[in-house]
Amino acid sequence: MTMRKSAPARERFRLLGQLVFDLYDLGRSSVLVQRAGGQPVLYVRTPSGRRMIAVLAVPGDQGCWGYLWDGCHWTAADGTPTAERRIAGVVR
Repeated sequence: MTMRKSAPARERFRLLGQLVFDLYDLGRSSVLVQRAGGQPVLYVRTPSGRRMIAVLAVPGDQGCWGYLWDGCHWTAADGTPTAERRIAGVVR
């Protein structure tokens, strides 16, 4: 039996999938993971290679979507290069 994904789940996949390509263009590797019954998570390797940053696509205020990483950093997923540059800039 195949289950249809909800609209929010599809939006999460779309946003994180786009972020994979945007980060790739900046030379950053990432892995998109989907566990059964869970939400998709994008793991982005830091330049040192010693750490992976978990990135979530989350709904924000007033219906806009954004990216949340390290549990406390948020930026809008509005099509500008701000999000991928900020995420790619994490070095620790």
